[in-house]
Amino acid sequence: MMHLVSIFLSWLLAILAWSPVGLWLLSQVKGQQPGKPVHDFILATLLGAAINATVLGLLSLIMPITAKLSLWLAILGLLPFIPQFLQGCLTVAFRIRLWSVSSWLGFAALAFINVKLSLHTSLNNDSGLYYIQFMNWINSYSVIPGLANLHDRLGFNSHWHLLNAAYNMKTLGLHATNDLNGLLFILLGLGAFQAATEHVGKNTFGNTVWVLLPISLFLLARFVTSAAPDLPAAIIPMVYLTYLVAQKEKSSLPVLIGLIAFTTTIKVLSVIHILAILPVLYWTLANKDFKAILQTILIGSLIAAPWLTRNVIQTGYLVFPMESIDLFSYDWKVPQQLAANTRMMIDTHARTGSYDLTEYGKPMTFWFDTWRSAQSKSVIAIMMLVASSSVLIMLASFFKLAKKRISNQVFVSISLALTLQFSIAFWWSTGPNPRFIYAVVLFFLAYSLAVVGIALKLGKWMRFAPLLALIPLLVITRTVLKESGPTRPTEFSSMLINGRPVYYPVSTDKCWEHELPCANMQRTDLRFRGEKIEDGFLNTDSGN
Repeated sequence: MMHLVSIFLSWLLAILAWSPVGLWLLSQVKGQQPGKPVHDFILATLLGAAINATVLGLLSLIMPITAKLSLWLAILGLLPFIPQFLQGCLTVAFRIRLWSVSSWLGFAALAFINVKLSLHTSLNNDSGLYYIQFMNWINSYSVIPGLANLHDRLGFNSHWHLLNAAYNMKTLGLHATNDLNGLLFILLGLGAFQAATEHVGKNTFGNTVWVLLPISLFLLARFVTSAAPDLPAAIIPMVYLTYLVAQKEKSSLPVLIGLIAFTTTIKVLSVIHILAILPVLYWTLANKDFKAILQTILIGSLIAAPWLTRNVIQTGYLVFPMESIDLFSYDWKVPQQLAANTRMMIDTHARTGSYDLTEYGKPMTFWFDTWRSAQSKSVIAIMMLVASSSVLIMLASFFKLAKKRISNQVFVSISLALTLQFSIAFWWSTGPNPRFIYAVVLFFLAYSLAVVGIALKLGKWMRFAPLLALIPLLVITRTVLKESGPTRPTEFSSMLINGRPVYYPVSTDKCWEHELPCANMQRTDLRFRGEKIEDGFLNTDSGN
């Protein structure tokens, strides 16, 4: 029971910290959608999360980040924007009271599934490998120079883990929570069922895409059990790309860039989504809206700056493990070859399931059968479907241009198809694990189905998609809840470095919740930079 209460308090605190400032910012950058207060509330909440992560990222440079700090930030952030927040909440409440009984039952079922998944033990191996350890570092210390020298995965620096650490109720004496993924699940469900209600009287393309987004939630269900950044890196782009489709030339460029920058701090590959908003950039420049351009530059820069700074302090690189961007020479920098090894291991593991670097760079004939056998048939089918549909949509769009049937929707369709194709090409060349590009693939699945559904005049039936999406979600949830999760280590040893102990697990490479500092294995090349842990770590392979 205490775990459930802690999760609800974590979600409530996050909403109070994110939504008020997000609603205010959304109004300042003219990002509101006429007649869509529920979807505006969702968009504002995500925008507020981006701002909150920015503030926490800055504060993390000088202090540990805990739920107590988040509580104070929520209070300080709420006070100036109480009127906007109350109005937003009341408007949402007024709209959802118009839902049909089936929508209420469907949303309740989605929420129940979500809570069950959030309460379940983490099924993600990376939770033990580095998620929990990284969040413990955030809760315990300000940003640590050379932290990636202790374990390279600690250099991945996802701002989603920063937020999960900030809303970990354990730091308030309650049950440990790393469950913000569940909150995003609920927000997506809220938007889908609201779109289903609006779909009855207003059959817009944006609503059609919204109601189809949940059909792929079953692929993300497992991520709800942990703080995996794969889920926010999928759901947040699904929301802002749907906003782009709905608003087209009326889209707010600062909102789109702000959310793309935020998602990039969660998963770097999201930066490719900038291609999708090139038409909005053109329209903004064509309208000579220089205020929006200035707001875009300011918001994007502010969101990215703390993340980039944390990257440099923790790894010595602007973006880790991209060793080719080698701009700094700090003593704590991860040796270039070790950074390259980390990048190559990601690539190799995505193809072969192995971290053996002798398999890196092997031809496709060597690894393709292994890769294919490791993928689910549904994922391969979805990827083939969206890849082919992107080509067809692009061809159809160019045909319309050739016939001088020019519309803003045509340019959006081309930019979205290009974004998908560039994402797939980059993903295939750097590490083809499907979860790395779930965002654009799952969005484009809904987008393609919306195009077909509207062409076949199936609009009135498509509003039932969120209810139908519950079927595969229930099936996969039953499977997930039967799993016990990865085996956790029971035996740890320690090594003395500069007279201080550094722990490491025996017979595994996962520390889980063990006391800090914990390396993934016994090390002979690790040193402390100074007398305190806060001084950071060195790797002697770099000559330090």
